[in-house]
Amino acid sequence: MKKKNILYLWMMLVLLLFSVSCSADKAADIVVNFFEMKDCQAPALIEVSCTSPTSVSLVFDEEVYPIERSFSSVDVQTAGNVLDVELPYALPPDSYYDLRGRVKDVYGNTNLFSVRVWGFNANPVEAVINEFTTRGTDNQPDRTEILITEGGNIAGLTLYDGVPGDYRKSVVFPYAELSAGDYVVVYWTEKLPSTGSSSDHVFFICAETDSSLSDDNGILTLTSSPSIGGSVLDCAVYSSFTSSQYEGFGTKAVLARVEKAKENSWWLSTAIDSSKSTSTRSICRFLDSSDSDTASEWYVCETRGQSFGGKNTSAPYAP
Repeated sequence: MKKKNILYLWMMLVLLLFSVSCSADKAADIVVNFFEMKDCQAPALIEVSCTSPTSVSLVFDEEVYPIERSFSSVDVQTAGNVLDVELPYALPPDSYYDLRGRVKDVYGNTNLFSVRVWGFNANPVEAVINEFTTRGTDNQPDRTEILITEGGNIAGLTLYDGVPGDYRKSVVFPYAELSAGDYVVVYWTEKLPSTGSSSDHVFFICAETDSSLSDDNGILTLTSSPSIGGSVLDCAVYSSFTSSQYEGFGTKAVLARVEKAKENSWWLSTAIDSSKSTSTRSICRFLDSSDSDTASEWYVCETRGQSFGGKNTSAPYAP
């Protein structure tokens, strides 16, 4: 019986080694850790952020040590589970740097990572999702309006058709200084229509996509940055409540995104009822509502009551 157990352990070890792409040193570490019942998991990167125009902070889920020869053109220091990287040049707020390197934990488990770092925004805005349509037409395409609640720069702000790390499309906002009360209107189209000309208080962005938002079930998420661990500023979950599949959300993918939003407290209620919305009956946030991340803040406006780039109408749709 003991021989069978030993044989089983060796078989499991062989499978583990073949399933992990690693160096000879890494393989040796796995063998030692396996038999000594130590941690065999590589450190995971959980947050990336620029802390200055030239400084990047990488946060891992455990204490790490940089393998310095794996980093090129950057200086690296570590403190516990945080890796501080000094870039070779200043990174503007609306640009990015592709950073690669390898780190190891106290047991020798390594993580070779490649991550896109977005520039430092010294004056970020505060903002919420304020209005959107999901049943667009050629003349009235799908749009999402963002209301600026605290002025600053919108560079790096990111709108997802989905959630960070699991989405159909995303839009990273460019450099622009906006004030409280201004609007950003995102067109989910390939090109910005001629009517989408920015003005003093409205900034228009094209998502550059040939795929519109899902008509019936979906989730929109607004984050401070497209980088890993960027803070979520707002979220809106919608459903027509017409599907009997996947708890009413129609597909496994949409349900998974909604569950992630609820697990992280980005969304705290049932979905917004989108069943009466059309290309001109937008889904609107009530005027002066608090950002409670619940469906109670939202309503479907009256026919032709969409108000992208201006205050939402106070008239809900009444069939």
